[in-house]
Amino acid sequence: MGKTRKTPPDYRTAAGTAALRALVERRQRVKHWGQDCWITPRLVAAVLGDGGQLIGLAPTMYRPNHFLVRIGSTWSLHWQHHHDSKGEPTPEEWLDDVYEAIEGEFDVWPWADDYWRVGDKEAYEGEAEEHRRVSFNDGACWWKEKWPGER
Repeated sequence: MGKTRKTPPDYRTAAGTAALRALVERRQRVKHWGQDCWITPRLVAAVLGDGGQLIGLAPTMYRPNHFLVRIGSTWSLHWQHHHDSKGEPTPEEWLDDVYEAIEGEFDVWPWADDYWRVGDKEAYEGEAEEHRRVSFNDGACWWKEKWPGER
């Protein structure tokens, strides 16, 4: 008898969110500008659009740490003037929704304590508090991520 292939979970449901979170929110080593770094990506609970596309979104201040966000399967990851989007929503149309979903779920950056523990804590105390609050004033970059099990 042949092997039966297990149907992957629908990562857009509540149960799928829990399964996806267990797979992706793991400490991992990555290279960032030639340096080894330990990161823990964070899954955003909100599903935007049909949730058929998984993206990584890294706040400039906390790279290479990043969020994983499920967005519409037809949403373009390219700015309109860089790509013929064929009518697909472009980042200028969906990025604020992603930011709002993250800000609604996270009061402070999940990685803030790791970043602001380094150095003279007293010297950075006021600055650290300001930088702990979630804000995308410094910008972010994003990219397409593979779903777990996808090659």
